[in-house]
Amino acid sequence: MESENKFKPPTEEVADQPRKTACDSMPDFTRLRYFYGQMLAAQDLQTEQDYFREKLKLLNRCLEGYGTVCGLRVVAVRRAPEYESPPAEAADEYGRERAEQADPAQADPAQAESAAPEAAAAVARPRPVAGAWVEVECGLALDCEGNELIVRHPLRVELWGALSEAERREAEVAPNGLARLYLSICYCVQPIDPVRPVLPDACDAVAECVYSKLRDSVKVRVTTRKPRADHCRDNCCDKCADKCLLLAAIDLERGRPPVIHNDVRRWIGVYEPVTITGISWAHAGGYTPEGASRMLQQQGLTVEFSRPILPETVTRGVVDVIVFEGGKGRHSGMYYINGEVSIPDNRRIVFRDDSEELLENGDRVLVIVRTDFILDECCRPVDGNHVGGRVPLLARFAENRPQNGPHAARSCAQPPRRYGAWTSGSGTPGGTFESWFYVQRPPRPQQPPPRPRDGRSQYEQPYEPPYEPPYEAGE
Repeated sequence: MESENKFKPPTEEVADQPRKTACDSMPDFTRLRYFYGQMLAAQDLQTEQDYFREKLKLLNRCLEGYGTVCGLRVVAVRRAPEYESPPAEAADEYGRERAEQADPAQADPAQAESAAPEAAAAVARPRPVAGAWVEVECGLALDCEGNELIVRHPLRVELWGALSEAERREAEVAPNGLARLYLSICYCVQPIDPVRPVLPDACDAVAECVYSKLRDSVKVRVTTRKPRADHCRDNCCDKCADKCLLLAAIDLERGRPPVIHNDVRRWIGVYEPVTITGISWAHAGGYTPEGASRMLQQQGLTVEFSRPILPETVTRGVVDVIVFEGGKGRHSGMYYINGEVSIPDNRRIVFRDDSEELLENGDRVLVIVRTDFILDECCRPVDGNHVGGRVPLLARFAENRPQNGPHAARSCAQPPRRYGAWTSGSGTPGGTFESWFYVQRPPRPQQPPPRPRDGRSQYEQPYEPPYEPPYEAGE
């Protein structure tokens, strides 16, 4: 092996050539080459530190991806005084309500008359309350640059105070007084441990105080504008558009606690696959023959996705509906239901039965969606594995709750290490979504035992011993 001391320096022609890389975000890894008698400066040691830091960040974002790893749930801090509306004649710290503007005697009569409708509308419209606090619990996440976002202690944030003045004015004029805020967490560096240098810098005088350490920390950002999510971006090579990681969407309304949606966040992964978020029937539920036929022939079986899909990938054979014949006796027959698959929008597919087949009591209807063949806008397959059979019934199909049989799973109400409702998906793109429901009539109610003519039941009649013939001597 050739010694490192024999490495030849690059020629002037090669050194002057511009560096062309396939990915602009790929760092230039440069590390120290140690030798005896070497003079090391602060910049040399910083280069050595950056070498290992950039290596770790590259592996994080290319192999692990980015998103929430664990924890970091956003919860409301419920303290009653903070949700009380301040008096109308008092001004708060943000100047939203001013006493001098509320006094009509100090204003010009013509201006007061013209401003009366606007003032009445402003008073009638509820405004988001100042003083609403939320808390970010401890946890770990990775941002799109590969930085670790570690929250060691819960972080409390006053939502209204975290907004800028322009965003407060925007939130005040929100329709119906309901403002939607977005809370994100960002990586930042915090200098700590100030010391006085012993020797001066090469170009400057001796500084009075220099921070000797840097601590990896986080900060919270609250805004009224939804962060842009580019699901098709290659996290390994492309640059980040937004370095902050979205954690929650918060609905803020005056007089009420914040309503927090933790399910809008991204979970750790190289990319976020499309999943099935809801269906128009209850999995493993029981329906009468009339109710099942209504779902199949009139409504249609609806499958809804988390993000848009490519309609041209939903080809013939991707969706199948099979009926297993039941009833009394042997269960041996099965047949396919001919139907038409429509795509009302890029997030739903609807299968409608056009065969006019009549379902009978005891049948089982199996719905199969081959999500290996359904691609999203990024040309990636849908993650459709129906894990646990927990994909919920869509809220707009509440009338399709099963008439008999199991209604909803009470155990495992939330998916593991996630917030929000269950969806399909096991973390691996593709798979087959399978679900079924039963056709069965509810059991007939048992008739109570007939009552005698005197109105008393058989249990209320006086006891009468059974008849026994008299004993005769000699028998």
